[in-house]
Amino acid sequence: MKYLDVKLFIAAVLGLFAMNTYGLDLYVFNGDSDTGFIVDTDAQTFTSFDTTDADIGYAVAVTDRVILGDRDDRVAAEYDLNGNFTGNTFPGGGNFSELLDGTTNGIDANYGIECCDTTISVTVADLNWQNQSVLFDIPFNGSGITYDPSTDTLWVSTFDNGDIRNFSLTGTELSSFPATDISAGDACCMAYDTETDTLWIGENNTNVLYNYSKTGTLIESITIPGWDPGNIYGAEAVMVGALPESVAVPTINIFGMLLMALLVLVVGLTVKRNQRFN
Repeated sequence: MKYLDVKLFIAAVLGLFAMNTYGLDLYVFNGDSDTGFIVDTDAQTFTSFDTTDADIGYAVAVTDRVILGDRDDRVAAEYDLNGNFTGNTFPGGGNFSELLDGTTNGIDANYGIECCDTTISVTVADLNWQNQSVLFDIPFNGSGITYDPSTDTLWVSTFDNGDIRNFSLTGTELSSFPATDISAGDACCMAYDTETDTLWIGENNTNVLYNYSKTGTLIESITIPGWDPGNIYGAEAVMVGALPESVAVPTINIFGMLLMALLVLVVGLTVKRNQRFN
């Protein structure tokens, strides 16, 4: 094998296995049943954990920990990324009701969304769901919210017609699209995927999750076997910050790594053999 052929061969195999094979973990919550779920969107499996320490926990923020806020702004509880309660709780102010979903910028603010009240608000709090106040009001019943670090904006879903809307942090609506694949009024529990710059949206009382582009194209829907989540609203993925561009980070799975190791061995033996006979 010639030296140029070896380089081309290596490049081809690297291109084959340097594909996006990661599995995103979504943290999804049924506060009425005091249950959290960690859903692996790649393996399409789930585990569950108890969230009684957060009372009726829906408003969630996930970084290197899970901070689960109470629906009525009473107490937040801290969990590790495996769903284990750390023992830390944080009292709220009790100034809001029906907070159904939450999100975070991972730096200095958590954001929540209300439904079903006289005035419907998007809220802002510190990273422990304390000192919560109104960020801006919305003219519809909110059901889901997630922060988009690539644009420093918020995506929200609504009970009213299932539309997904993008807002600036000052409350200006920037864009919207209809989530037509989800039953009207059942779009819930939104999460932003930093790897792919896309949105994950749940459908309440089902075991189906939908992945949408930010222009409203359905990328995929997945069904989680054996999952019966019930009344789910809060959801987030780990907030790891914005990508420089809207491109998934390449990763290599274990099978690919083994084949690459074998490739290096074969190429090394080939080069050594060629040197011996040249």
